[in-house]
Amino acid sequence: METLPNLILGSFAGGPGVFTPASISNLYLWLDADDASTFTYSSGTVVSQWNDKSGNGYHATQATVSKQPSRVTSPSIGVDFDGTNDVLGTSATYDGAAFTQFSVVRDFNTAPGGANTIIGAGTGGTDIYFPYMAVNDWYFQVNTNWGVVTVTPPSGLFNVEVRYNGGGATNADRMKARIDGSDRTLSYSGTIPTTLSRAGQTTAVGAYNLTPALPFPGIISELITYNKVLNNTELGQVRDYLSAKWGITA
Repeated sequence: METLPNLILGSFAGGPGVFTPASISNLYLWLDADDASTFTYSSGTVVSQWNDKSGNGYHATQATVSKQPSRVTSPSIGVDFDGTNDVLGTSATYDGAAFTQFSVVRDFNTAPGGANTIIGAGTGGTDIYFPYMAVNDWYFQVNTNWGVVTVTPPSGLFNVEVRYNGGGATNADRMKARIDGSDRTLSYSGTIPTTLSRAGQTTAVGAYNLTPALPFPGIISELITYNKVLNNTELGQVRDYLSAKWGITA
C-alpha cells in the first residue's frame, strides 16, 4: 500500500487493534485506490480491474480498453474517469433495505446542462444514483424518487456520504446525505421506497450505467459501502479513518 503524505506509516495497515472498514460488520463493497495491489492493468496505468476488499468478490471491471479509466497518484491517488466513456462495472447489486456509502472523490466538473454519477445502476424505473449531480444539484435517488440538495462542488478531495434506510418512517428518515463533512438537508420528490430491487442490474462505478450514461469526470479515491445503516459510533469511526487517511473533513 502506498503511503499518503498525511498518513502515518502503517496506521491503516490492518494490524491488531487497527481500524479498517472491515472492522465494522456488513461491509458490502470496498474499493481502495491507495492499495496498488488491488489493480489489474491492461497497459501502463489503464485499469481493467479494481479489486473489492470487502471479501465479497464484487470486483469492478472493464474489458473494453476505450472505456477503462486510469489510476493516478497526482493530484490525489485515485482512479481517474474521463467523463466521456470511462466506467467500471461491479456485480454488487445494491438490492436491499439499507445501505451506508462513503465516496472519496475530487476534480469533477459539470458544465451547464451536464450531469454525472459517482455510482449508479439501472436503465429507467428501477434505478439508484448515489449520487447524480446536475451542475450544483445533487440527487440521491432510488427509482423515480429522490432527495436533492444544491451544493457547489468542493475544490480538492472530499467525501460524499449516503445513508439509505428503507425502514424509516419518512423520506427524511429513509435518505440522508453528508457532503464535505456537513450533513445536508434534502428536498424530496415522491416517496423513497422501503427496499431496492433492481433485478440484478449491473452497478456502474463512475457512471449511471455501463453505456455509460452520465459519466463521472473526476477522480474516485475510495468507495466504502455497508448493507446496513451505520450507527453514530460506526459513522464516526469511518469518518475518522477517511479524514486521517485522505486529509479531508469527512
